[in-house]
Amino acid sequence: MFGFDERYAMFDITPVENQFILEYLPDAKGDYIKVYLYGLMRCYHPEDDMNLGRMSRELNMTEDEVTTAFRYWERRGLVRRVSDKPPKWQYINIKQKDLSGAEAKDPEYEAFSDAVYAAFDK
Repeated sequence: MFGFDERYAMFDITPVENQFILEYLPDAKGDYIKVYLYGLMRCYHPEDDMNLGRMSRELNMTEDEVTTAFRYWERRGLVRRVSDKPPKWQYINIKQKDLSGAEAKDPEYEAFSDAVYAAFDK
């Protein structure tokens, strides 16, 4: 019903919390950061025809690479997959995540899981 002209996003800003920059960015691969920031921008400037294929083309990545990046952010607790077909993710506010205590319940399992994903680069 309401919305901005599609070209408006080019001249707007996307707020990125310093907490993300200080706590999450240093450990993440560059492509993972690229996916996170692009998705965050699309949260503020959604387009009806945005999908995994379009996002991968616009980021010059494969769909598998984009999905792998989102899986990484899922493990960090910053996004939540809400649909498989079509794939859809929901961003989680970092401050709310910290206030709710939604940290890893099993740090040993998280470390193991990270090692397995790193071994297969997924």
